[in-house]
Amino acid sequence: MSMTLQTSMQNTKLSSKGAFSTSLPALPARIASRKSSTVIAMAKNPLKAPFKSKVKYDSNEPQVNPAQSAFTRRREIFVGRTAMTGFFTCVLGEFLTGKGALGQLRLETSLNPSILKALVGTIVVFNLVTALLPNATFSEENQKDVRKRPAGGVQKPQQKNLVQDPRGTLGISESGFGFTKKNELFVGRVAMLGFAAELIGEELTGGKGPMAQIGIPLGQPLNKEVAGAALFLWIGFFAVAAIGAGNFGQQSGNEDIY
Repeated sequence: MSMTLQTSMQNTKLSSKGAFSTSLPALPARIASRKSSTVIAMAKNPLKAPFKSKVKYDSNEPQVNPAQSAFTRRREIFVGRTAMTGFFTCVLGEFLTGKGALGQLRLETSLNPSILKALVGTIVVFNLVTALLPNATFSEENQKDVRKRPAGGVQKPQQKNLVQDPRGTLGISESGFGFTKKNELFVGRVAMLGFAAELIGEELTGGKGPMAQIGIPLGQPLNKEVAGAALFLWIGFFAVAAIGAGNFGQQSGNEDIY
């Protein structure tokens, strides 16, 4: 026991500053070499050693000025969600008032139809023209952010087409149904096109809403009971299918981004 204590006292030395320093046995050559190479790698580039993590997209990256109109990745999601909400509200309003979106807006504002149409047209044209300016949509910062989204069927027509790969071409999830980022982006785009088509169709048909416009090529006027039942079945089918798919927002991989 005395020999052990004496050896321990010899290995433990009192430094000049009053702190204890313990001399440890030398490391094997292989471990020492690995340790020194790690230290050197960290000194050169601390991001590469000793651990590597997957690239993550920073949501705090510089964005286009919110006051500037532009076609950006984040705004497409916002406008898509707004279009989905607006189109659904427009359909419900049609059941209650028998009018389309512009007609419902006229009921709320009591504006002259000509003034209301001019106001809506001015907003659309202004945002379209200003968004095409080179200092916003086509800026390097915005284009870099847009390129984070994987190329779709339009960018790679030789690899994807609607017949051979309908899901890849449309940009929806492999499962087809589910509350996923890809599906939300696709439905948002459809809602934007649908809402724009509703406004144009309403002007061409003398104020008919989306459901009444569907009845024109069918040769049948809007029947609220039949249309309501069809709408309920349509929404119910996709809701049940999405829930049955089991995709409640779970995503895998860096490719599944908005």
